[in-house]
Amino acid sequence: MPKPVTTMLPAETNEFWGLLLHASVMSENHNDLIEDLKLRRRNMGVTDEEFSRLSNISVEALNRFENGDGEILLSDLRCYALALGVTFTMSMDTIND
Repeated sequence: MPKPVTTMLPAETNEFWGLLLHASVMSENHNDLIEDLKLRRRNMGVTDEEFSRLSNISVEALNRFENGDGEILLSDLRCYALALGVTFTMSMDTIND
């Protein structure tokens, strides 16, 4: 049976893959948060105009965000959540080598 080959990768390569993995996890968490907020809004049963007034976010921005056609500012995301009667927390972690 052949011996396994072990290759040492440069530190920069390991760091790159670590950052890529971290970005993937952040993206999944972001998508889960967005989907949960959109579901809660649908369950409220309010019109776009009503939710726009509640959240202080324009109907156009709501539609772009909810359809995946645009990004949302963190301040608008907070207003969106508060209009639903929920809050969320964020944390920052240092990526370890």
